[in-house]
Formats: sequence, C-alpha cells, structure tokens
Amino acid sequence: MLTSVNPATGQELARFPLMTTREVDAALQATVNAQRAWALSPHSERRALLMRIAQTLRERSAVLAPMITA
Repeated sequence: MLTSVNPATGQELARFPLMTTREVDAALQATVNAQRAWALSPHSERRALLMRIAQTLRERSAVLAPMITA
C-alpha cells in the first residue's frame, strides 16, 4: 500500500494499492487512448463538457474549497 500523507500535519489522506508494471502500462495506455478520443471529438462537445464541469465546480465551491486549501 502507498500512503499519501499531508506533510504539514502528518495526517494520512489516502491509501493506494501498489501496481505491477503491467497494470501501470495498461493505465498509461488507457490514458493515451482517452486523450486521442478527446482530441478527435468536436470542439463544440469538448466546450460543452468543460462548461458543465466549470458550472459544477462553481456550484460545489463551498465544499471543495476547504479540501483544496486544507
């Protein structure tokens, strides 16, 4: 297990399972594939998705801000 720790407080934030080389390679390939699909999608679709993400972040800013700045 890989543990993520807040360096300022020493508080454990999360634990992540260790991955094999094959699992890391598969995850990286999935990322490459996703980026290629994103690049091929129409500008209007990418814009609409980003606008929805921005709106959701604004709506949830009161909850997200303390997590980001803690």
